[in-house]
Amino acid sequence: MDNSCEIPQGKEISSGQVNDDLPTVEALKVADGIEVLDGKGEKHTFKSIYSGPELPRRVLVVFVRHFFCCSCVSYTSFLAKNATPEKLNEINTEIVIIGHGDPRTVDMYRIDTGCEFPIYTDPSEELYKTLGMIQTWEEGPPIMEFIAAGASWALGKAPSPQKILGRLGLASLVAQNSWPELSSKLSPEASIVLPNDSSFGGLVSRWRDWHGPQPGAVVRTFSESDVQETIRYANEHGIPFLARSGGHGATEALQLAKDVIVVDLRDQNDVEVSGDGKSARIGGGASVKKVVNELWTAGKQTVTGICECVGVSAPILGGGHGWLQGQYGLASDQVISARVVLPNGEAVTASEESNPDLFWVLRGAGHNFGIVTEWKYRIYDINNPKWSYEIFIFLGDKLEDVLELTNKMMKTQPPHLTHWIYIVNIPEIDPNKPIIWYAVISDGPAQEARDYAKPLHDLGPINVDAGEASMPELAAITLMGDDTVGCAKGFTGLRYPIGLKTYDLLAVRKVFNEIADMSKRVPEFAGSFFLLEGYSTHGVKAIDAKKSAFPHRDDEILVTPYILYKPNATLDGLAQEHGEKLRRHLLEASGDPEHLRAYVNYAHGFESLEEMYGHEPWRIEKLKTLKKKWDSENRMRFYAPIV
Repeated sequence: MDNSCEIPQGKEISSGQVNDDLPTVEALKVADGIEVLDGKGEKHTFKSIYSGPELPRRVLVVFVRHFFCCSCVSYTSFLAKNATPEKLNEINTEIVIIGHGDPRTVDMYRIDTGCEFPIYTDPSEELYKTLGMIQTWEEGPPIMEFIAAGASWALGKAPSPQKILGRLGLASLVAQNSWPELSSKLSPEASIVLPNDSSFGGLVSRWRDWHGPQPGAVVRTFSESDVQETIRYANEHGIPFLARSGGHGATEALQLAKDVIVVDLRDQNDVEVSGDGKSARIGGGASVKKVVNELWTAGKQTVTGICECVGVSAPILGGGHGWLQGQYGLASDQVISARVVLPNGEAVTASEESNPDLFWVLRGAGHNFGIVTEWKYRIYDINNPKWSYEIFIFLGDKLEDVLELTNKMMKTQPPHLTHWIYIVNIPEIDPNKPIIWYAVISDGPAQEARDYAKPLHDLGPINVDAGEASMPELAAITLMGDDTVGCAKGFTGLRYPIGLKTYDLLAVRKVFNEIADMSKRVPEFAGSFFLLEGYSTHGVKAIDAKKSAFPHRDDEILVTPYILYKPNATLDGLAQEHGEKLRRHLLEASGDPEHLRAYVNYAHGFESLEEMYGHEPWRIEKLKTLKKKWDSENRMRFYAPIV
């Protein structure tokens, strides 16, 4: 066999039928036990070739049609030439080829392709069929016609070798000498930072590094054009990319972002109030803290996320809860328009008038559709220069009384008032059990808030701290400031959000007891906490739920167990089991245990599409349709992915 591939080809030409569905978990389990053969005819289970203590951390399994396929020979030859053993070792990766045919043809294929990868065959095609691959060919034409048609099939149907290298991170190695090409197209203020730069570690550090992305380069953008050029460069070289503003995202899919180019937007952080004072232009990389502070200085306020170190954009893309939502709606409801760089590098405006379907999806599922470089955003005059707050500390024996009262208070909750509650271990107060840290925060008249909170005083808290503060000071007061637990780095933090209508007293008691017991059994988890966010929902419900991709407008409260501990791989499995159990207690008592409602900005990552994006079938269908329209290559796939 030689590179001319002049062998009778038989049935080779695709009929156009494809199967783009991923294998199910059940199919993968079956596939693991299916045996393939090496060139000597020795048997190996499928699982043994990609999983085991002696294998690299990543094994990419490439299935080829068969060992006499010219397109497959060319495909494998390209990989073998570019993904050399030395380059694969640099990223602790191995490539494995699986074809089907007689084991004696394996060595012929190896010689013809120059391939040093392990090669196996599946003569029965059982593995192919189990994984969902389908037979799509018919009797082929003469040899030369086949070569042209086969090449066309490979280009049209199979992932390009460049894409394979990009997924591995090898594209960045192959293209490492071409960074000056990108640099020449960026604005003078922009910069490219590579791993050998002393500033690289600080730039890529995140709130949670566990299961986080693995950047291969950082491009610090300064303009929309910089973002466009970076994406075009990444696509040209088959390198995946990931946007960053605050670096607070923490969902499982981020670990799939290997050797990515990080499009760092933090220098695109301007906040400019319009002449009429009704809107502001906000850079896509601005932090919550900067937006809140600069608007406040200008006599304005708006709905943003709470945690001040978070980028303002990410909460908007997933909905965005905030102090002012009872008056004005979610953060995403404040968007008038957005400038968006699409995954192909094109820049467009999304608004009710321009690209309205993109505008719809950006507000609730926007992480998957483009990089927002600028928002035009509704803003409002400050209602009160000082917000009022009261912080109550209750011991755990008051839990049922406190939450029963809270359920009643929420029925008359004013639009400008929030209940913010932690169940948290504070040994100085109670060395044996968590305590209840309960804040009532109001943008309305101080006396009204005091009267509203009076029943909490009657329950007998062990301490009450009352005061007034500006809106920019609320983050620190509620432990969401730069120097508080909400922004602390260096920990593994797992979140398990669930939207609820009301507090079930027995379920929350179960959560309380589980936290107390686990903190004793595993002291490393003692820093974990349970966050209960009780915003007013007046403004949220005033907006038609069909107007945006945010699906959970009828939830009354957002509750989230946070499992927080210093990085320790031996505890990761237990931590995930613990978090899921806590959420399960709440779901089972929710009145609708079949339909988890998980806020996508907090999502752990194992939730289903319906749980994050809505259980109405039309929502999921619309999201998938828009994904095909705006990102047909699925380049933006690292945060709560839709496909």
